[in-house]
Amino acid sequence: MKLNGNEWKYLLHAGLRNFGFYFVYGFGALLFYDITKSIPLVLLFGITYYGAGVVSRSLCVPTLLSLKRSVGVVGVMGIGLLIFSFMNVLIFLVSQGMFSTNMALFPILIVSGLSTGMYWLFSNIIKLANIGLSDHPGVYSAHLVVTRIIAAILATVIGIILSFEDHFTILFLISSVLLLFSLIPLARMTDLEHKDSFSFNRIFSHISPIALFSNFRLNPVVMTYGVPLFLLLNNMSLPESVLITGASYVVAAVFSHAIGHVIDHQHRSLVTISGLMIVVGYILFILVSSPMLFVLSLSIIGVATKSLRVATDTRLGKEMVKSKNNLEFMSGIEVMRNVGSAVAIAVFLIIFLAFQTLPQIIFILGAVFVIPDLLYGAGASLKKRIKS
Repeated sequence: MKLNGNEWKYLLHAGLRNFGFYFVYGFGALLFYDITKSIPLVLLFGITYYGAGVVSRSLCVPTLLSLKRSVGVVGVMGIGLLIFSFMNVLIFLVSQGMFSTNMALFPILIVSGLSTGMYWLFSNIIKLANIGLSDHPGVYSAHLVVTRIIAAILATVIGIILSFEDHFTILFLISSVLLLFSLIPLARMTDLEHKDSFSFNRIFSHISPIALFSNFRLNPVVMTYGVPLFLLLNNMSLPESVLITGASYVVAAVFSHAIGHVIDHQHRSLVTISGLMIVVGYILFILVSSPMLFVLSLSIIGVATKSLRVATDTRLGKEMVKSKNNLEFMSGIEVMRNVGSAVAIAVFLIIFLAFQTLPQIIFILGAVFVIPDLLYGAGASLKKRIKS
């Protein structure tokens, strides 16, 4: 498969970006716990961040369009990354006691959520357009997975080393540096022409109901918030929690590389197998107690989840290309994803406040939460569309 110049530049940008974001998204719950030593605060921070993300991807879009007319699509993405990088530096300063209270993290996370909305809204349009227009969409999606493999390996090694050295929050600074480097290939991309109009009232009108259902993503939060905090609550040290979480990320990323090639050959049975693997992985997770078995169960879940993600992204890219308005389409998708994440974190917060822990049995919810992705990846469809 031959890639054009913009596709290569986007892949290089995505590699550096994934590396930078991996520290915050992959280890975010552990990082904020290291700062606050409070499970409820960590979960409230997550709800705040994703809540701001909903606003930036919906109500703020007209403002982003005005900014786009001045600096272009790539410029808006770059400004979003610059602001997010600066917020990471402020979070690091909070961790070092430069502010009198951890409550300063709330406004910082609101700005972080708004700035990542600026970036991801347009970045995902580019990604899904590349996938949807490709003759081999699964292969291009798999190329993007390769960038996650490299990011997972390097971020995990660095995270483990810094957690043992009691310098874990330095990851915020490393994240900022990598995101700034990712601006170099981004700035060299040919700017995209997006002439789509925007109306908040229409953001769900271009999307099939099954796609909306699939992108109300609850399952990722189980892995990024639920599992790391569960490990801490079960008397595992920070380095142990980082090691278990990171090792499962690495295994999942490596073994998911070939999935895109399989998707392109219409092996839909893979989606069914992935769904069964996720169920088995979560059942194993709620039954085991040793670190090695935690890594095994989380790796099974991770491999299967990434397999489904390639399948769903491939189909979503084709659906966006066929839609009447890419911007409204992606706004609706991004709003659903952020609402789903905020809701899932709220569920964990309610459970923690009720039981003062995260019972192991609740992780069976992970198998339930993945059903929408399973249906969408398998090609399920509904004839009716949501009307504007």
